[in-house]
Amino acid sequence: MNKYEEATKLLRRYEQEEVLKELEKNKKQELIEQVLELDFEKIEKAKMKIEEKENFKEEKIESIPYVDLEHLSQEEKEEYKQIGVHIIKQGKYAIVTMAGGQRNQAWT
Repeated sequence: MNKYEEATKLLRRYEQEEVLKELEKNKKQELIEQVLELDFEKIEKAKMKIEEKENFKEEKIESIPYVDLEHLSQEEKEEYKQIGVHIIKQGKYAIVTMAGGQRNQAWT
């Protein structure tokens, strides 16, 4: 099997149709070499890891108490900020939906 055939076989196996079309159209040696150098198995594993992270579960849906940022002391603001930073560093997060018209407030 020559390099061109080997490259097209790989592209078909990993469903890389756009690259396959380009290869069939041009048959450029440089593209053939690049395809053969790729580790498609590692690419597939990385793709699977990304897809796993995107498929999250709704573990808990609940209402949260209202906190008026304007009425918090600087210490309270800093405490909330540190809680948020800690949670983010652990790879956790929450989604909050607010009513229309509420303004965004950046932590400073």
